[in-house]
Amino acid sequence: MTEILAHSLIFLLGLIAGVGVLHTVERFPFPFYRLGQSTIPSGAGRRALVILITASLYLAAFASFRGPWASWPSWGSLLVLQWIFITLLVAGTFIDLDHFLLPHEITFGGLAVGLGGSALLPELLHEPARGRGFLASVAGACVGALLIWLVIQLGKLAFGRLSKQFKEPQAWSVTQPTEDQSPEFAVGDETLSWEDIFFRPTDQLLLTCAELSINDQHHGPCELKIWRDRLEVQPRDHPDTIQQSLESVTILKGQCTKVVIPREAMGYGDLFLLAMIGSFLGWQGALFTLVGGSFLGSAIPLLGAAIFRSKEWSSKIPFGPYLAAAALIWLFFRAWLLDVLTPFFVI
Repeated sequence: MTEILAHSLIFLLGLIAGVGVLHTVERFPFPFYRLGQSTIPSGAGRRALVILITASLYLAAFASFRGPWASWPSWGSLLVLQWIFITLLVAGTFIDLDHFLLPHEITFGGLAVGLGGSALLPELLHEPARGRGFLASVAGACVGALLIWLVIQLGKLAFGRLSKQFKEPQAWSVTQPTEDQSPEFAVGDETLSWEDIFFRPTDQLLLTCAELSINDQHHGPCELKIWRDRLEVQPRDHPDTIQQSLESVTILKGQCTKVVIPREAMGYGDLFLLAMIGSFLGWQGALFTLVGGSFLGSAIPLLGAAIFRSKEWSSKIPFGPYLAAAALIWLFFRAWLLDVLTPFFVI
């Protein structure tokens, strides 16, 4: 009877935490406690999914990491840290899915909790002393950040930006088929959706224009920078730049001799996320998270596209949710994974 009551209370606690996660996700970039319209309205199914995932993970952590009731003060604090870690991963996952970015409140805040928690409770990193626990957390954060940094730099060398130079000016345009659809960028015979170009808010589409039309304004040779929500024009014969929100633009077209399309596959938000994960899981967990997240990020879209025969599964999706999933796999199956991987790698 006591066990049933305990599991029920933990699941209820997870439901409450899930509601907090849902408010944070829906009201990002506003704080979770701010009242008002949600920035990303969710359907009932999605809201239930966020809450149930959080509650289920809370219950799974309780079932996996609890100890005898007589010693609950020793494992209770550790369980609270793991719940905080789970909450951060779930919130970060759904915010990344909605906005293609990971807020510093989650990554930097989680990093601080991981470092501080490992110093107070070295058992979080399976270390016997506080000093060793803190050093293991620092090592995990550094390894996580370094791994993603190397991936980013290698990705820039391998792919960088897609640059196209034309011998003759090519017609290009930005159009929006319907109000419910994202804009499309067309140059020559190629058409790209907004999501294919602007993976992150900092991404820029660069065009060297022979001529440019913005609504009823016409420009001669100029350099044009387009972000997800705004543009900037630098006329060659004028020192001042022209900035304008894309919301006010109904006509955007011209002739270009060069176009540079961003093609970086990973952002620095993922770097901070893996650093946070490493502070909770150590360097082995950070390494597994990167490898496991990469495998999931490759396999799941291909499997989904094959099963559902939809191009949406092969379109750009953030890497953060796959890192979070791999981190949870390590959190719950660390001992088994170490037994399986040790014969093949020195961990």
